[in-house]
Amino acid sequence: MMTPEMVAVVEGFQKRTGIPTTGDLDFETMQELITALPHSSSSDNWSDSSSS
Repeated sequence: MMTPEMVAVVEGFQKRTGIPTTGDLDFETMQELITALPHSSSSDNWSDSSSS
């Protein structure tokens, strides 16, 4: 059973990556991939430190 927050993360992952299905990925893997995306909101600290 997925919580609404998890569903939102999955939908955001699908929008960011263009991957329509996440059947091969578990939730932790999706979170790691989202964190690794440069335009992800969760990587603001990374982009701030790399631009200075």
